[in-house]
Amino acid sequence: MVSVAYLGIGIPLFWAVLDLEGTSCVEDRSALLKRVLERFGLEKIEAIVADREFVGKQWFHFLIEKNIPFVIRVKGRFMAEEIRHGYAVPLKTLCKQLGRRKKILNYPVTLWGYKLYISLQRKKNAKEPMIVASNCKFEDALKIYRRRWEIETLFGCLKTRGFRMEDTHITDADKIEKLIFVLTIAFCWIQNGRN
Repeated sequence: MVSVAYLGIGIPLFWAVLDLEGTSCVEDRSALLKRVLERFGLEKIEAIVADREFVGKQWFHFLIEKNIPFVIRVKGRFMAEEIRHGYAVPLKTLCKQLGRRKKILNYPVTLWGYKLYISLQRKKNAKEPMIVASNCKFEDALKIYRRRWEIETLFGCLKTRGFRMEDTHITDADKIEKLIFVLTIAFCWIQNGRN
């Protein structure tokens, strides 16, 4: 699903129901984003924001090739060059450079052969640092990434805390897509009534 982050909630634009468990493949994600580009154009995209399931060399290649700005959370165990001279080390190694600072912004690295910028923050009681990769410098990529939560709010409204879409027990992909369409319209009407 591709949504627009707006006033604390995600507004669904495009989606595809896939007959699989787990995350989508690069081809499926690319097809969905191509629809967004055809409809709205690249200039309307501030940044594609995604969580750690949506990473990988092929995916980053697609985004970079299409000049789509992104801020995507990455795992600390991913190996990157240019943190240490001469060899790759895990991204979480950057945490040692935090010192008293609360965050690092736009640290240049090479990840999967691509020149990217890493921003990271380690919060006091967090299990692990928040590490995001971007293909361009943002004033604060971590702040942009936090807007990703707006799609989780949307999912909560469509599922357990709202329309309870899953209670329908529909399994047919076409019917699920139509149901999402109807719920999206209802969701937008409700949001419009609140503003």
